[in-house]
Amino acid sequence: MSTRLARLLRLGPMLLLLGGLSGLAQGQQLPILEALDEQQVVERMQAAPDGDDEPLEQPLTPTTIPEASPLLQPEEPVSAIEERAAEKLDEVSLEEKIQKQILQPELKQFGYDLFDQTPTTFAPVTDLPVPSDYVIGPGDTLVVQVYGKLNVEYSLVVTRDGRLLVPELGPIQVGGLRFDEVRDLLRVRFEQQIVGAKAVTTMGALRTIQVLVVGEVVKPGNYSVSGLTTLLNTLITSGGVKRTGTLRRIELKRAGQVSATLDLYDVLLGGDTSGDVQLQHRDVIFVPPIGPTVGVAGEVQRPAIYELRRPRRVEELLELAGGLLPTASLADAQIERIQDGDRYTLVDTPLDETSGRATLTRPGDILRIFPVTPSMDGVVLLSGHVLRPGGFQHRPGMRVSSLLTSPRILRPNADVSYGLLRRESPQTRRIQIGYLDIASILRRPGGRADLVLQPRDEVIVFDLAVPRSQRVANLVRDLRTQAEPGRYPPMVVDVRGQVRATGTFPLAAEARLLDVIGFAGGVSEEADRRYGLVARKHYTGGRLQFLSFSLDRAHAAPHGSENLLIYPEDTIYVFDRQGKRTGIIADDMDLLVQQTPYGEASPVIYVRGEVRHPGRYPLEPGMRVADLLRAAGGLSEEAYGLSAELTSFELLQGEYRAVQHRQIDLAEVALDDESGRILEPHDELVLHRKPNWLGRASVTLAGEVRFPGEYPITRGETLCQVIKRAGGLTEGAYPFGAVFIRERVRKQQQEALDRIQNNLDDLLVNLSLSFGVRNDEKTPAGERKQELIKVIKQLKKQEAIGRMVIDLDRAMSCSGEANIQLQDGDKLTVTGMQEEVTVVGEVYHPTSHLYRKGLSSADYVDLSGGTTVLARRDHVFVMQANGEIVSVRGGDWTHRAGRVSVTPGATIYVPLNVDRMNKLEAAQSWTQILYHLGITAASLNTVGLFD
Repeated sequence: MSTRLARLLRLGPMLLLLGGLSGLAQGQQLPILEALDEQQVVERMQAAPDGDDEPLEQPLTPTTIPEASPLLQPEEPVSAIEERAAEKLDEVSLEEKIQKQILQPELKQFGYDLFDQTPTTFAPVTDLPVPSDYVIGPGDTLVVQVYGKLNVEYSLVVTRDGRLLVPELGPIQVGGLRFDEVRDLLRVRFEQQIVGAKAVTTMGALRTIQVLVVGEVVKPGNYSVSGLTTLLNTLITSGGVKRTGTLRRIELKRAGQVSATLDLYDVLLGGDTSGDVQLQHRDVIFVPPIGPTVGVAGEVQRPAIYELRRPRRVEELLELAGGLLPTASLADAQIERIQDGDRYTLVDTPLDETSGRATLTRPGDILRIFPVTPSMDGVVLLSGHVLRPGGFQHRPGMRVSSLLTSPRILRPNADVSYGLLRRESPQTRRIQIGYLDIASILRRPGGRADLVLQPRDEVIVFDLAVPRSQRVANLVRDLRTQAEPGRYPPMVVDVRGQVRATGTFPLAAEARLLDVIGFAGGVSEEADRRYGLVARKHYTGGRLQFLSFSLDRAHAAPHGSENLLIYPEDTIYVFDRQGKRTGIIADDMDLLVQQTPYGEASPVIYVRGEVRHPGRYPLEPGMRVADLLRAAGGLSEEAYGLSAELTSFELLQGEYRAVQHRQIDLAEVALDDESGRILEPHDELVLHRKPNWLGRASVTLAGEVRFPGEYPITRGETLCQVIKRAGGLTEGAYPFGAVFIRERVRKQQQEALDRIQNNLDDLLVNLSLSFGVRNDEKTPAGERKQELIKVIKQLKKQEAIGRMVIDLDRAMSCSGEANIQLQDGDKLTVTGMQEEVTVVGEVYHPTSHLYRKGLSSADYVDLSGGTTVLARRDHVFVMQANGEIVSVRGGDWTHRAGRVSVTPGATIYVPLNVDRMNKLEAAQSWTQILYHLGITAASLNTVGLFD
C-alpha cells in the first residue's frame, strides 16, 4: 500500500465517501454498496421490483444509477481497509480511494421518519376535543340540555340542508356557523321563547367526511375521516409521504383550486403548525415529487439529506442541520459536487472564512464537515506503575520531576532504577527513546538526570513484578514498523541470559552496555561478570560480528571502551557461571559460519578438555589464549595448570590441515594476559587433566561395623584399610554373608540380564507356538500350556543390583589377592548372623528352614515337600549367603544334591521345566537351548566372580 493511500485511510474515525447524487435527487435513502461494473448494474436493474407501491429499499432501480453515494461502515477497522486495498492496489482508482473516507454509516433523508410508525386503522377520530371555531355541517350531532322550567336533553343531528330541528323551537339554520356561534344562538333562543328555561350545548358525534390522498404517498386513495381531521393527521393516518415525495409544499385542493400548502420543515424544525388546516368534505391532498436535495454529513447536529425550496448558502444549510458539533474542524469542510453534469469534483469550503460560509450550494451537493484531528498537543503523559497515571498540561521548562514529584506517587514494587521516556519527533513523527534514572530524579530534581520534557512526551514507570518485555511489546512493534531498510534501523535490542528481565526492549540513542543491562533489571547473582557477548548484525551488509565484554571492567570504567556502545538490533548475552553457554549462542555461531565467503576461514575457535565450558566460541580480532580461557569460564579443578596444547590449522587448496602443535605455558599466560600469539580461525586449545588426578571419592560401610557411614578414599586404598578406619567388625557380624555393591558391576550385570531376558522371551514363545511332531507331548493342551502362557505374560525385566562376590574373611587380612581395591561409590553391607535356609521355586511348599548342620540341599528340598511335576530337578542351584551360586546339574539328583553343602543364609532354587522333549526332536532343540543356557551361566559366573 502506498504511503499516500495509507495516510488517506487514516484521516480519522469518520470520513465521507463520494455519493451518488442522482440518488439524492430521487430522495432515496443512501444504502451501503460496493463499486459495481456495468454487468452487475444491469443484473441488479433487472432484479429490481416493479411498481411504486413500496418505499425504495434497493440501491439500484431503473430510475437510479450505480454510483449511488455509498457510505462505509465506521465499525470496519482501518487495517481491514488497508489489507483489501493492498491486495488489489492496481485496481483501486482515485475515486475509490476518496470514497473510502467515512463520515456516517448511511445518510438518511430528513423528516421521513415522522411516518415510520403508521396507524393500523383508518377509523374516524371521534374522541377529540372540539375547538370553538369548529364549523358545523351536515351530519354533526349536537347535544342540547335544557334545565330550569323545562328539564330535557336533546341529541340533534344537522340535516343535509344545514338545519337543526329543535322540538321546542322548530328548525334553526346552523350550517356554516362556528360551534361557539351555534351554542350562543341556541342559548338565546331558549331563553327568549321559553320563560325560565336555560340551555347548554355540547358536541356529540362528529360528521365523517371523505378526502382523497394522491401523489407521492405510501397508500393513496379515499379516506373517511373525522370532521376535526387536519391535513397532517390525514397524511400520518394514510401511511405518510414516500421518500420520492416532497415535504416542503404539500397541497390541499378544494373545489379544484389550491386552498393551502403545508411545509413539514416548519413543523419539524420550528414547531409551526399554522399551515396544518382542517379538512372539509371532498378535499384533495396532493404530494408532488421531491424537489432539489442537498446532503450534510459529518460533525453537525442532524446529518441528513435536506430538501431545498431555493438555493442556500453553506451557513444556511448548517442552520438547517442544527449547527456544528464542538468536534467539527472549521478548516476541513468541503462540498462533493457534480461538475458539468458528467463528473464529480470536490470544492473546499473552509467554515472559518467568510467566503466558505457564503458558498451557494447546488442540487445534489454533499457538504462534508470533518472532525478535528484526533491528536492532542501541549500535553505530556505519565503511565505505568504510578498512583495517578494520565495526561498533564505541558509547560515550558517542564521536567520529569514535574510528573514524579515524590516517591509517594509510585506504587509498591515500582522500578526506581530505570524508567522510559517515549518522545515523538516534531519534524518526522518518529518515536525516540530515552532511559530515565528515577532514583536520581527523585533525589535531585532539576539535576542532569531530570530531563526537560517536550509536548507529547510519555514517562513510563515499570512494575518489577510484571515482565518488562510484555509492557513494552507495543512500543517495540512501533519501533520496528517505523524502520526503513538501509536508512533507519529499528531501535530495539535483545537481552538474553542471566538478567532480571529478558526479551526485546526499546533502545535509547547512544545507550551503552550498562544502560541496557540496567534497563533489563541488572544481572542475576549467577551471572558471569568476566565474560559476555554482543552479537551485532551490521545493518547495511547483514554480516554478523561478536564483541566480548567484561561487566567488571565496564563498571570500573563506565566511560571507557569496555562499556560498549550498543547498536540497533544487537543481542546481548549474559552467561551463567555454572550453566552451559555454547548452546545459547549456537544459532548465531551457525550463522557466523554460514556467512563466511568461500575461500575464507570462518572466525571460530575451539577449547576442549579441562575447562568449565568447553566448546566453540567466536574469534575476535586480537584474541589471545587468556581471552579464550576467560570465555570458557577458566580452568576446572582437575586441569593441569602448567601447560596446554594449541593446534593451529591452515586453509590450503580448499582443505584444512594441521600446521603446528605447540605447548602453551599457562603460568606465563596467567601472569600476562597480553602475552602469547594472537589466535587464528579454527585454532583449538586442549587443556590436560592432572596426572593421577582423583576427584572426590568415597565408599559406604553399613551394617555390623563399629562406625558405619561414608568414608573418603584415595587412589589404591583397600577394603581392609577402610574397615580398620571404621573400627572393624562387631561381634555379631556374619562376614560370609556380607554384600558388596559396585556401580560398574551393576551396569555390566544389567547389560547381561537384558541380553538374557530377550533371548529367554524368544525361546519361550517359540516353544509354545512351534508346530513340531507330537507337539502335544511337549506342551500338552490344558493346564500346563496355560501355565506356560502365564509365565510368558508375567515375565518382566529384572533390575541388576551390582553385587560382587567377595571373601570378607580373607580380605580382612589386608594381604593377597582377596584384598579389594576400592572405587568411588562402592558399598559394603555386613549382615548379622543368618540362621535360616530358604527353598523357592517348583516345590510343594516354598519356605525357610532353620539351618541345621549336616543337611544337604536335597534334604532341605525334601523338607519343603519335594519337587513338583514341573520342576527341573537336574537344574537345581544353591545361592550361598556370600552370593556364590553352586549348581547340582548332571547325574542323579539325589546323589548330586547330597554333595552340595549349604551355609546359613543360603537360598535353594528349583527351576521350572519349560519344555518336554521327545527323542525325535531332542537333538534339534537341545542344541539351541543348551547354547543359550550356556551363555547365561557363563555371564552369571563372569559377573558374579570377577571385577
